[in-house]
Amino acid sequence: MSWNTSPRFVLFPAICFLALAGAARVAAAATPDAGAPPAADDGVSPNKACVQSLRERGVDFAEVPTKGVRTPIRLAGANLGSLRLVLLDRKAAGVMPVMDCELGRALLDAAAVFTNAGIRDLFFSGIYEYRPRRRSKKLSEHAHGLAIDVHQFGTADGRIFDVQRDFEQGVGEWPARDPVACVGSPERPEGRVLRELACTLLVSSAFREIITGDDNSDHDNHFHIESFPDPLSRAKAILSHREPTNDD
Repeated sequence: MSWNTSPRFVLFPAICFLALAGAARVAAAATPDAGAPPAADDGVSPNKACVQSLRERGVDFAEVPTKGVRTPIRLAGANLGSLRLVLLDRKAAGVMPVMDCELGRALLDAAAVFTNAGIRDLFFSGIYEYRPRRRSKKLSEHAHGLAIDVHQFGTADGRIFDVQRDFEQGVGEWPARDPVACVGSPERPEGRVLRELACTLLVSSAFREIITGDDNSDHDNHFHIESFPDPLSRAKAILSHREPTNDD
């Protein structure tokens, strides 16, 4: 698995995001009576730019109004680019849960991270669930459709890496931006694959937060993978090197 945390690879897309956001605000101010809908980055109205981006990238989905989710979509099938999302709850009869468009876009943006690890399938238990965080009154990012709980990672040839069975906790520094320190010294090859995957996702600009069993016992059996709510928040976090919060 390759690591590239060179500042020029991180800052360039962030600067582009901020420049585009600034240009949009200037253009809106110049034509206040144009009758245009609210800007896509206002944090309230559905993010049509994200929807358009997924359609241009060939993702098959439907928009489904959902409480608490800014830009709710439901995948028509299991495929999301080169990834395949597999719901572990068979009671759902194959219906994919709702997610915010930004979670879909983040997974697409990070597809190469999974591919480089040999991963194609994400076996998950949940995405959208309107509820507070555990032991808190604040809403979980699951309530906004911005997080997915992945219990197993599968390869195209059927090999399964199970988080509860294979992820080795405490063998490296977590969280850590240094790849060698983060991965540490797993005893088994399966443990190394999962730690390398978690550590690569941690430094990826696509995600706001990655939570594992190294964070708390609530995540002993899954990775909590969470996207930013919009591109501007993502760019600001990259530039400020914001430390992650601890959602679930």
